[in-house]
Amino acid sequence: MKPDGLFELKRKWLPLFVLGAGVFGAGLTLALLWLYRQSPFTDFVVDVLTPTSPEAPPRGTLISLTAALFTVVGGLLLLRAIRAINASEVGEIDSFWWKVAVGALAGGWWLGQPRVVVIAAAGPGLPILLRALKTFTDRITVFAIPTPELALALADDEAAVQKVLTALPAEIGDLSNGLRLRGRFLSPDPSPMTFSAVASAEALIIVPDLNSESFGLAVGAEVAETMRQMRGRRILVGATSAATPDRLAEATRWCESQFGPIQTILANNNRVQPLPPGRAYQKMDGAVERDLVDWESPEQWESAKLAIFLREAVNRPGRSA
Repeated sequence: MKPDGLFELKRKWLPLFVLGAGVFGAGLTLALLWLYRQSPFTDFVVDVLTPTSPEAPPRGTLISLTAALFTVVGGLLLLRAIRAINASEVGEIDSFWWKVAVGALAGGWWLGQPRVVVIAAAGPGLPILLRALKTFTDRITVFAIPTPELALALADDEAAVQKVLTALPAEIGDLSNGLRLRGRFLSPDPSPMTFSAVASAEALIIVPDLNSESFGLAVGAEVAETMRQMRGRRILVGATSAATPDRLAEATRWCESQFGPIQTILANNNRVQPLPPGRAYQKMDGAVERDLVDWESPEQWESAKLAIFLREAVNRPGRSA
């Protein structure tokens, strides 16, 4: 399923959810109104609460206050339920379509879009990751040099951006402000913008290259210290395969020594497709394992699957110390 399909499902499901909630509320209101008019117990309660005294509020005032109380309490319960759904283990639901529907109803429409910072090794997985992130937030900061492929991955309209990049052979950095990207690119060098992006982020997405000796994540000491001090969550997304089966654990230990404690490690648990010789699927104790594999290319993620579980990890309650 393509990322654009997630947007279409949001447009279809959210109005239906609002309509259903409104119809249900109207029906409940009519039922309570019927009970108020027909039940003798209601008259008794109202008489007790509104005695025949000059100081007693009129019945209309009592009913208005009760309606306001119900509205506030109902709204708080609704928001609480949506937050609980948003932070739940969506990945454990069996139906893929139900995962998408729940994600659409509990997304940024209600809770706002999270601020996300991405530090990732260059490679074919980074555009897939960016396409996954842009399905639920446009507040993405990527510590990378912008390239045409990365700009397309962050574009709101990929076809239009492709035409612009083809017609205008300019540097991506010079055009990025006018391409309607769902995020921005920054250098990981120490700067006020870099420090501010990290400090204000709800999540730091770390994507090491399991095939590189140094994991392909090079940042300065000051930026790394800012990442260690940040209050947002640190989420490591592991590649599906590497040369040895324990490479993800090695990368996790290295990243924690550089960037601080990692709250969520996302790993693939779909190991059905055969890998090329000399490659091994990655598994790690304590990791959140989900089916992330693109069936046409088992060493790559599928962006729609990755989007669901990234939203789950980013929006999970709790911050690091």
